[in-house]
Amino acid sequence: MQLLRHFSFVDCPGHEVLMATMLNGAAIMDAALLLIAANEPFPQPQTLEHLKAVEIMRMRHLIVLQNKIDLVSEVQAQDQYAHIRDYMDGLGQTSPILPISAQLGFNINFLMEYLAHIPVPVRQLKEAVRMSVVRSFDINRPSERIEDLQGGVAGGTLTQGILKVDQLIEIRPGRVKSCTNGTAANRTYNFVYSPIRTHVTSLRAENNELKFAIPGGLIAVCTKVDPTQTRQDKLIGNVIGDEGTLPEVYCEVEVEYTLLTEMLGVKESRKKVQKLDIGQSLQLNVGTLTAGGRVLDLATSPPIVKVRLDKPVCCCIMEKVAISRVEDVTFRLIGWGEFRRGVPLTSGEC
Repeated sequence: MQLLRHFSFVDCPGHEVLMATMLNGAAIMDAALLLIAANEPFPQPQTLEHLKAVEIMRMRHLIVLQNKIDLVSEVQAQDQYAHIRDYMDGLGQTSPILPISAQLGFNINFLMEYLAHIPVPVRQLKEAVRMSVVRSFDINRPSERIEDLQGGVAGGTLTQGILKVDQLIEIRPGRVKSCTNGTAANRTYNFVYSPIRTHVTSLRAENNELKFAIPGGLIAVCTKVDPTQTRQDKLIGNVIGDEGTLPEVYCEVEVEYTLLTEMLGVKESRKKVQKLDIGQSLQLNVGTLTAGGRVLDLATSPPIVKVRLDKPVCCCIMEKVAISRVEDVTFRLIGWGEFRRGVPLTSGEC
């Protein structure tokens, strides 16, 4: 068997309460597989949200998989296939639809063929290193001796540049602390952050040890960071890069936004999306970070919302932002936008 390409897959859950997880995963993808069950009605509410996320993240390559065709009759499978095709055409999506049975391995060879022909995106290898962290963990066992302890590990994908073993890197925001200012009667809460600077001790992709890594595919970056700072995904949403090249860190952001016309994924059909209000709570997805926030101000022409986040974010001007709000007891996608400006946080100790 000849190796044609190497792929990394990110499992993005379809359950409604895990929408933020799906949006974080979509932020680092080059293409997507949309899984549809042949034995369930189409479209499911979460399917609509996922299709909108594909649009928000401007994902060009999408393959629709009509799975579990072994559980329905041929007529039922053909009817649903035609329904999916009509629906996708109505959205202006020309994505291929492939009937499969993952359990029986039916048409999986054709799926592999489709994947092998997805164009490889143009990679910015000469730019400064930039990596979004989607996971972080401590690989030491509880009984590990002190002299055998290994540094923390960050998992994610490079979006630009080339990362090498022994390279000096910076992690932003890094260590974050909440500070209080003012008197008890007029107290405000602010954040300060301290970037983590460390060296790469090793790089891994699955079971393969690497000397360097380039954009595309998931990698594990082993560092000299105290493992207590990386365990239990503490670094999710952080950005890794060459020292001194990363964007500013913000807690107050201004986003030029567009709201959906109708709610997606709710039981009530054709429910309109209500306008934003000052003081309202929102959830923003910026890169791989999910942060809650409160609306401080609103502007029109163009529509801009100013949000105070409950955790700092390191991001670039014009970076994509997904906006969610509580609807039917859980956060639902209501719109998207682009980061325009913000108030940079102070780097230092609290």
